[in-house]
Amino acid sequence: MGKRIYTPEDWDKRLEQQGKQTRKIYVACEEMNFIWSADDLANFRDMWRQGYSVEEIQRFFNRESWQEVILIVLDQLRAGNIKMRPGELLEGVKA
Repeated sequence: MGKRIYTPEDWDKRLEQQGKQTRKIYVACEEMNFIWSADDLANFRDMWRQGYSVEEIQRFFNRESWQEVILIVLDQLRAGNIKMRPGELLEGVKA
C-alpha cells in the first residue's frame, strides 16, 4: 500500500479543519528531494541499524543535504521500521 498523494484541495480542507482560510500556503522544504526507491530505503534501514551516521548515509546516497536523511529517519521511526539511537541522530552533522 503506497502513501497517499495530497492535492491542493486536500490542503485547503486541512486548513479549514484548523479554522484557517487562506489562498496562500507554504510548503516546507519543497525544493528538497525526499523520494527514496524501495532498494535505497532497504539499504538506508540496514545502514541505520549498523550504526552509520546521518552524514555517512548522506554521502553514500549522494544526497544534497543531511536534512534529506533526517526526514527519512523521522519517517521510518514513525513507521516503526527503525529504532531511535539516543544521542546519535544529529551526531556528526554539520549545520
